This record gives sequence, C-alpha cells and structure tokens, in this order.
Amino acid sequence: MNSRSGQQYPFDQLDALAAHASRRHQTMSPNDVLVQISLPVVLILAIATRLITIGQGLAIQNRGPVILDLWKQQLILRIDRVLDNWEKASGLPEFTDFGRVYWSGRWPDDSRFRQLCRQALELADLDKLKLQLYLNALRYRPTTTNEAGGYLGGGAFDLYDPQVANAPANIAGLPPECIIDASRRQYALQHIEERCRQWNMQIEGLQWKLIERVVASMPAEDNLTNERLAVQMKNIVEALDKRGYPLLPGVRNEYTKDP
Repeated sequence: MNSRSGQQYPFDQLDALAAHASRRHQTMSPNDVLVQISLPVVLILAIATRLITIGQGLAIQNRGPVILDLWKQQLILRIDRVLDNWEKASGLPEFTDFGRVYWSGRWPDDSRFRQLCRQALELADLDKLKLQLYLNALRYRPTTTNEAGGYLGGGAFDLYDPQVANAPANIAGLPPECIIDASRRQYALQHIEERCRQWNMQIEGLQWKLIERVVASMPAEDNLTNERLAVQMKNIVEALDKRGYPLLPGVRNEYTKDP
C-alpha cells in the first residue's frame, strides 16, 4: 500500500473500486445478470402498453356517433313503424311455429290464423303493397315526443315525394334532404320489399305445414283425394277457401300442372 500519514493516493482508491466492482460482477449468477437486463425492457414495454391504451381510450371518447343522413333517419323511422304495424295487424308474430294454430278435428279453427291468411293475400301483388306501405310511411307521424326526438338523434320532419304525393302545406320550410328523389325512393322501396319477402317466406312455410296436416288426416276414401296430385291440391285449396283460409299463390299454384 502506498500511503502517507495513513491515506491512500487517488490511484490507489481507483484500484480499490475497480477490484470491488470486479468481485461484485464475479459473484452475480447468470440469472441475476438476466434480471438486471430484462427489468428495464419490461418497464419500457409496460409504459408503452399503457400509453397505447390511453391513446385508444381518448380516440374512442373523441369519436362522435355515426349519424345517418336526415332523410334516411326519417325514412327508416317511418318505414319501420309502418311495417311493424302491418305485421302486428296480420297476426304473424303469434305464429312463431305452426303448433300455435288451433284445430277442430281435421280442419283449422283459428280466427288468428284466418286473419293472417287473409291479410297475406296483399303479398300476392308485391308492387302494389310496396307502394301502399311507402305512402303510409310518408304520411306517418311519430306518436310520442320520445319517438319524434330520439330516433337516431333526429327530430320529426315532414317528407315529400313529388312523384307520389301532393305537396305539404309547409313545403317552403322543408330542408332539401326531406324531399325524396328517385334514388331515395328506390332505397325506401327496396327496404320495404326485403321485409315483404321475409313475410311471404314465413307465411308460405306455415301454409305448407297446414297442407301437410290436412293431407295426413284424410282417410283414403275422402272425396278430396284424387290420383292426380293437381286435382287433389285444387280440392284442398277450395276446401280451405270455404273455411276462410286462402293460400298464397306460391302454395296454391304449386301443383296446377300434372307432372
């Protein structure tokens, strides 16, 4: 040891520190070294993840709701209400399955199903029904304040289609978006047609099950039976007509021609 009055020179202190550090690193295991290296990396990743999460949250908060065009809001409001009313009046929601139909012996005896079959005949002239429902939608007025002001964030507005209706009294005050042109009319009619086709498919399914049950319950000697399928089908259709259950054309005309 190089010393004067018991004190180390600076270079002696440096040598001592270097030796201490060397001994410290020599005593660290490989796992200790890995921990020393990985901790800063883990901390950086955690901070980065947190920043990304915060950024996504801010982006969601700053993103406003997607608002449809005014004319489309109002058409959807009116069309959906009018279609719901038609469906409710027909009684279709009551027949989620055919087992809900009431019977008396071999024949149906159900005023609800009778109403459904009768109203379903409107689907036979799809173009006429579409136009009627469209006109009803244009005339529809919200029945509650909540419905008028809360639907898709829009208030209640009059809609005017110059091709199919007379001008409303307040036409001068209508926003341009509330005047229906050809493309908007097509959008509305297509929306209506899709729902009508769904109704037609559902009701035809119920009526085919009606035919199946009637046929299954007929004894072989019944006067409705016939070797010719078209004749037998015609007899059944007429019998159901007399009892107030008219069938859709897609059902009643299926066997109009002999195979």
